[in-house]
Amino acid sequence: MDKGFIKSKINIPKAKEKLIRRLSLFEKLNECVNYKLTLVTAPAGFGKSTLISSWINFDVKNRYYMSWVSLDERDSDPITFWRYILISINQIQSGMLENAFSVLNSYQSNNESAMDFLSVFINELYNIEKDLFVVLDDLYLVTNDEIYDQLRFFIKNMPIKMHVIILSRVVPNIGIAKLRATDNMLELSQKDISFTVKETKEFFEKVMNVNISEEILNILKKRTEGWAAGLQMAALSLKNNKNENDVIKNFRGDHRYVLEYLMEEVFTLLDKDIQIFLMKTSILVEMNFDLCNKIVGIEDSQYILEKLDNENLFMIPLDQNKEWYRYHHLFRDFLRNRREINIKDDLVSLYNNAADWYKVNELYSISIDFYLKARNYDKAVSMIEKIDMDLMFSGEMKKVYDWCMLIPQSKLYESPRLCMNAAWFKCINGDYEDTEKYLKHAQEIIEKFHSQEKADYFFAEIMIIKAMLATLDKDSDKIAEYLNKAKAHSSKYSLLNATTILLNGTACIYRGDVLKALNFFEECLIISKNINNYYIATMANTSIIISKMLKGTLYEAEKQCMDLLEYLAQRHAENIPIAGTIYNDLALVYYEWNDLSKCRECVEKALELGMKGNISLIISISYIILAKIYFADSSSEDAFNYIKKAENTIVNNRLFNVSIDLEVVKQNMFLRIGNFQHAETLVNSQIFEREVKYNIEYLFFNMVKLRYYMLSNSLIKAEKLVDKLYESFEKRKIYKVVAEVLILKGIISEKLGNTQETLKCLSKAIMLSYKEYYMRIFLDEGQSLKNIMVKLRNKLETDLNEGAKIFLNEIINGFDEVNDIKKLDNNDLLSIRELEVLEYLKDGLTNLEIADSLFVSVNTVKTHLLNIYTKLDVHSRTEALAKAADLNILKG
Repeated sequence: MDKGFIKSKINIPKAKEKLIRRLSLFEKLNECVNYKLTLVTAPAGFGKSTLISSWINFDVKNRYYMSWVSLDERDSDPITFWRYILISINQIQSGMLENAFSVLNSYQSNNESAMDFLSVFINELYNIEKDLFVVLDDLYLVTNDEIYDQLRFFIKNMPIKMHVIILSRVVPNIGIAKLRATDNMLELSQKDISFTVKETKEFFEKVMNVNISEEILNILKKRTEGWAAGLQMAALSLKNNKNENDVIKNFRGDHRYVLEYLMEEVFTLLDKDIQIFLMKTSILVEMNFDLCNKIVGIEDSQYILEKLDNENLFMIPLDQNKEWYRYHHLFRDFLRNRREINIKDDLVSLYNNAADWYKVNELYSISIDFYLKARNYDKAVSMIEKIDMDLMFSGEMKKVYDWCMLIPQSKLYESPRLCMNAAWFKCINGDYEDTEKYLKHAQEIIEKFHSQEKADYFFAEIMIIKAMLATLDKDSDKIAEYLNKAKAHSSKYSLLNATTILLNGTACIYRGDVLKALNFFEECLIISKNINNYYIATMANTSIIISKMLKGTLYEAEKQCMDLLEYLAQRHAENIPIAGTIYNDLALVYYEWNDLSKCRECVEKALELGMKGNISLIISISYIILAKIYFADSSSEDAFNYIKKAENTIVNNRLFNVSIDLEVVKQNMFLRIGNFQHAETLVNSQIFEREVKYNIEYLFFNMVKLRYYMLSNSLIKAEKLVDKLYESFEKRKIYKVVAEVLILKGIISEKLGNTQETLKCLSKAIMLSYKEYYMRIFLDEGQSLKNIMVKLRNKLETDLNEGAKIFLNEIINGFDEVNDIKKLDNNDLLSIRELEVLEYLKDGLTNLEIADSLFVSVNTVKTHLLNIYTKLDVHSRTEALAKAADLNILKG
């Protein structure tokens, strides 16, 4: 795989011998050890990079660990961005970021994967021995908002010995206001770093060797406003034109135009061959003599580079040995303008020369970029096809897709590999239409292949992508159909085989065949570890845990969670955000065992990790579990508050959709407090028109429907439904739910006067549950089940073995320890403050008017409104007032 790494980008720029030592600024910068972030912002050419590099070289290099990353447009890809930072820090102490590198290699283009990596990275930084500074030079060139979100999280959570220095033309969107407010940032602006009159005089005389009168000095200082680049260009002009008055006469107007004028003044005074060299090499971001020789077609580039550097002609050395250079970005912009005018016809040849050089030096990603600029699509396609799969499955799918989009459609559709790349990307993003479009074009070409082996590979890959589309719909039959078609060929290729096995396991889960799913996931885990695919291995591990819990083997599920946490701990990754999923799984195990203390401990850890990584999936599940805990403790209002938090957290993510789980938990809670209206809405919805055989999750909706029939005394309907559910779950060997269904069937039978059937159902439920200690499925049914079990205790014991008898008595004792779930009166549905807001709604007040009346913020009013809408199951003010009137909540 193309590493795409250029070492010169992480070297601290060498300080020139002739340089102004800005001691007052150095003293201010010495304070940055007390801050998380030092932000240096100013327009182009104000000397940001020079200031910080000279401070490092002259003042603090030996006191602290220092790393530097020179950024450019190519670093807008998150993987590239963070890889340079890792490598920059790692060169300080080799091996210190081993786990961070490992996780980065499995990075995918989504929020969850990014937070996994950042958490591992941050945790490893806690091992640094002394303060570490990371300088991010020219951050403004990075245009990806995702990177700024990640950087905000990184700065917020990094250890106290870690410090970031950002150099940028604009203030980056990383939560600057909060950092200012909490005194966590040292800030230097244009005003701070502008040259003083004294510094300007020293610069002209000591650095540029130009003598200048006090009058001209003051004029230049005023007109440039201490702008270092403007001063440098003025000095260059004065070196080549001794008439100060001529220079100053034309040194007027908007500084952008002044800049263009001065650069043209300097440029036109250079030898013609130097002008050509500058324009041709300006297509490069970084350059060395060999690359420049290839581009320009000469043999003395090293001499020219050194000459330009010595003459301070905007040439910046990137390493101590001065092997690599770059142009000042502003100068490069100017040269770009010049080349478009003077050598436009040469550009295609220059781009191709650059691409060829990078290809020979195995920097394939940069080579592809240049071939695309040259519109040399044949070579670009050939290169992409050579490295794309390695890049895509190490988390750089977006980069490959962007390349594909730069290729004309007619040529893109000629390459099945590129069509497949685009299809993978669109599939992951849930875009059915475009996925099918690219697959269709790929299939049309594949049918014409002469190589059967090649055709078989692509056919298998197409079927796997189609299966993944079906996975987004949770259509187990379609998944199986496509995977069966792929099976004959996918098994020959490890990557396709691992993906196929994982999808097969997912399809089994949707069908409810948990035992078979477990076998698939365990096989996938072995294969993915063998091919070092960290991402698939993690997904397989998590799926194994879920499968064990569905299967009803709680002790095995607990052990699987512990084993996975140990696995992460050995790699110093136990606190990565995705580990929150494991803690949530553990919390659910402890909930079933009625160990609410351990359950709360685990879910709080999960929530901490989820918040740390801003992973909505983990956060929403944590809120759901907390709602269950509070409801079990008879704290209904707190429980519904967490339900609301979960609803607000859930993102429309088709791959990780927990809305079904949330809806089931919420409706069961409403039913248990005696509010049937919410469940009635669900029961009458279109959900139950779907064919439940497609997806196990819809069977859980039927559990809500069953409880609704029971609690509303529709016992005949309940009896018919409970038998269907028992048959369905028992057939799938989902024993935890089988036991739960038997409990409900027992309650229904008792209400119908069939005590013998009640005894039979409850005895079987206890026998299924006692070994794994499923306690909550009994306790959650509350007083009605307690009364039945106390009444029938003696008869139940005659059908139970000793272990089950002990479990029976523990259940009954457990009922005594649980407070009855409070059935809320209508007035209890809303808090006192929410009732106040409702009264103001009745009076027709706006949000702002309500906020003024309650002496709170408008956002607080909006929060109260959301809670009111949730509790009343409405969506607007009008509906809320109508529902409140029906429930007799409003006064008067």
